[in-house]
Amino acid sequence: MMRRAFLVALGLFILGIALLAVSVAQGGGTVYLALIFPIYVGSDVWGFFGILCVIGAFFVGFLGLVPARLPAGGSDSGGQGAPPSGGPEKRFGGVVMLGPVPIIVGSDVKMSMIAIVLAIVLIIVLMVSMVLFIPGILG
Repeated sequence: MMRRAFLVALGLFILGIALLAVSVAQGGGTVYLALIFPIYVGSDVWGFFGILCVIGAFFVGFLGLVPARLPAGGSDSGGQGAPPSGGPEKRFGGVVMLGPVPIIVGSDVKMSMIAIVLAIVLIIVLMVSMVLFIPGILG
């Protein structure tokens, strides 16, 4: 089921991009590039259905991530809230950049410190790329 959802999402995405290309080729739309993000501006029916297909592809793709059957609420282990025995403890950390503001998450101090270093590196890369690639930013 999950594989089928991803194939449908991929097909919708490709169809949407093709419809947007038809719109641009016929002069009904324009594509701009802002940093690395493509921006489509159009006013014809091909562009409308192209955007609709791309949004539908993301929706179907995210639905493909939902498992077909969710596990039941009960647990057959004896201890309530006891950590599972066996495998290693899972650790995570990450950075969400909202513009220039980093939001750091982590499961422990070490992973949070790695995420902080990653955030600093991302901010430096952002600042350097702005200075190098945006004309007239320094005056």
